Amino acid sequence: MIKKFLSQNSKYLVIDFLLWLVVYPFVIAFAVACVAFIFSFSVFRDAKITDWISASCTIGILIGTWKAAAYAKKAAHQAQVQNNNVIISKIDDMQSELIRDIDNITDSVEDLNSICESIIDNLPFHFNTINFGDIDEIRRTIKILKNQSDEINIYKYRLFLIKIIKFERFNELTGFFNKIQSYQDKFKEIDIALMNNKDTREHLTENAKDLILELRKDISLYFSIKSKLSESINNKYTELNGCS
Repeated sequence: MIKKFLSQNSKYLVIDFLLWLVVYPFVIAFAVACVAFIFSFSVFRDAKITDWISASCTIGILIGTWKAAAYAKKAAHQAQVQNNNVIISKIDDMQSELIRDIDNITDSVEDLNSICESIIDNLPFHFNTINFGDIDEIRRTIKILKNQSDEINIYKYRLFLIKIIKFERFNELTGFFNKIQSYQDKFKEIDIALMNNKDTREHLTENAKDLILELRKDISLYFSIKSKLSESINNKYTELNGCS
């Protein structure tokens, strides 16, 4: 019985009993004694009981208002923390999916950049001529990149990137993927022209070289955008964690 009485379930009943038995009567008696002591002074003898009630109510209202304000502030902070946690969780989910998709595309972009760099660097060793195989390799890699961008559909991340992450270069990112299609068409035209106009290969090589250099500029822009995207996500994490 003693163990049951002192168990975890009955612990709070014991505490309440002891408080009413010892503490609360002492507090009440002390309060009554304080009031009687105050009324013993002559300066308070002429005060009406209504004045004391009014003053007591005013003090009670002030204390209640202060408590309510403190509680409201605490509740607002807790709501903000919970909201931030929800956003952070959403960022985690979207970031994992987005980063996985972007990393797959980046691998193809890096392959394309390496191919373009190799072709330009080897031009002096190929008598400043771009071969059919070079153009075919570029077209093949661009096709892989184009298929990946179509499969990923970067527009499904639009609201997440613009509204939550505050990523300001979303249009530039989508612009890069849109340009990939135009590069695919342009290199196809050069490939066909190289096969049908062998006598003008030098002129076509210059066109291909200019197009490759232009493509490399857009690739560099893509890497800059990707770096800015990572920075924007990290900044959002820092902002939310700072609020919590």
